[in-house]
Amino acid sequence: MKNRLITHFHLRNGIIYLRLTVNGERTEISTNQKTTPALWCKSLQRVTGKDEKVCQINTSLNTLLSKVEKLFSNLDMKDERLSVHQIINELKGRDKSQVTLFEAYEHHIANISDLVGIDYTSTTVKRYKSSLSSLKRYMNHQDAKLCDLNYNFIEGYHTYMKTKEKLQHNKTNLFDKVEHSFNFPHG
Repeated sequence: MKNRLITHFHLRNGIIYLRLTVNGERTEISTNQKTTPALWCKSLQRVTGKDEKVCQINTSLNTLLSKVEKLFSNLDMKDERLSVHQIINELKGRDKSQVTLFEAYEHHIANISDLVGIDYTSTTVKRYKSSLSSLKRYMNHQDAKLCDLNYNFIEGYHTYMKTKEKLQHNKTNLFDKVEHSFNFPHG
């Protein structure tokens, strides 16, 4: 798969930001570098001048850009469609062993299984297992990281349950609650 990365430094309120666009998905991060509008060269996307502070800022920007490009290159070699958030997570050193949707679901089922007769019935556990099977069919057994899920995923699955699985409103109501609980980004 061919992924595409576009980077762009810009100045806003005296702070230099790096805009990252991966496959059309865009975000910005602060570089933690500051300068004045008079010293910022928009076309070069760097600070102008020759003093030591200017050199330090530009070196910092170059280092950050190199790191982003290296991370992108390493992730791109996996031949998967990349998300801008994957680059940000790697850049910020966030935990790489992120939980997947199926893992979280199976963990939840294990927890409620332990509470059968206390807070849950065996019928509830069976329904959760059935729901997980439905989810796996919807996703063609391709698991996904929780951080990659969004509103469109929830809406798509909700529609799938009603149209393909032929479930009624009460059986799909859980996903309305999930959508509002997690405040998934739209789009």
